[in-house]
Amino acid sequence: MAKDQYERQTKGFRDVLAIGTGQRFTGGLFDPRFRKAPPLIKRSWRFEVDERMSYLEESLKAPSDEQLGEIAKAIEVRDVEAVAGRFLHAYSNDAHEHHAVAFLKDALPDCFIC
Repeated sequence: MAKDQYERQTKGFRDVLAIGTGQRFTGGLFDPRFRKAPPLIKRSWRFEVDERMSYLEESLKAPSDEQLGEIAKAIEVRDVEAVAGRFLHAYSNDAHEHHAVAFLKDALPDCFIC
């Protein structure tokens, strides 16, 4: 596969948390009364990072400290107590996640970051 064919960034996947897998384990697959629980985190409190790790463990675009700094400022303004970060394809190589966590821990020492 050519590199440019899978160069989509983690940016643009903000709603994956709310969409989930689309499976209905609770309430039954064919239950018309089934209602999905609302997301734990409001959409406006989910931040996108312009980075990309390929599923082949190759770093295609590292997250910029400038963008992480902007996100840290937005988190600080909201008086957030805890932050959880997830990047696409971190299962194959989590270097970008580790960088972002270290940056945010340094920028937000009073906030729990994982």
